[in-house]
Parts: sequence; structure tokens; C-alpha cells
Amino acid sequence: MLPLLLFLVFGIVEVGRAAGILQTLDNAAREGARWSALPAAGSDNLPLVSDVQQRVVDYVAASGVTINPFNVSVNQEVDHTEGGLTTSFSQVEVTYVYNFVTPLLANVVPSITLRGEAEMRNETN
Repeated sequence: MLPLLLFLVFGIVEVGRAAGILQTLDNAAREGARWSALPAAGSDNLPLVSDVQQRVVDYVAASGVTINPFNVSVNQEVDHTEGGLTTSFSQVEVTYVYNFVTPLLANVVPSITLRGEAEMRNETN
């Protein structure tokens, strides 16, 4: 009975940690999309993709999670057409491989890939 209880308690803790990191990834993607959609001050040009990636990496790092800029996908040319009007959007996707730290759970599910994404209209339209 005790092993089952421990498995359940540690499972709840692990799922809570994963949910917290997922929320961080969603927020970081939203921050990246917002940053990507705004032109630089005094310019009509959107920021460089590498600058957006670094912004997302820094945002995630502030929450204690380390990601690589290669885990941040930025597309500043997503077009949506509605009512005959085409509008350009910036889309940001952040991925992170979450490794379970509880040995018992790590044997069952070693890792899962978490993903946050956001899209915002480019202000250069």
C-alpha cells in the first residue's frame, strides 16, 4: 500500500512541475510573439529572428528553466485571410523535453516534450 501511495504522491508532484514549466513555455511564446510582431523603435522592420529567440530564452531562464535557442521556432510571415483581407502574423513555438526526476516515474515515462505556442498580428501591416 505504501509504494502505491508514494507513486501517487510523487506523480502529482511531477505533473505539477511539468504543468508549471508548460505555463512558462506558453508565456515565453506569447512574449516572443509580442516582441516579434513589433517593429524596432523608429523603424518599420520586424526584429531579427535571432533576437526574438534570445528574448524567449531569457524569459524562460528567468523561471529557472534552460532551453537552447534552437528550441524556439519563429515565423514572422504567417498570413491569414479573412473577408478578402490578408494580414501578416508572427508565430513563435517553444519546445522543451521534460525529464522526470522521480526514479519510479522515470522508469515508466522517462520524458515528455512540452510545447508552448503563440501568434500575434504584425504591427507593420
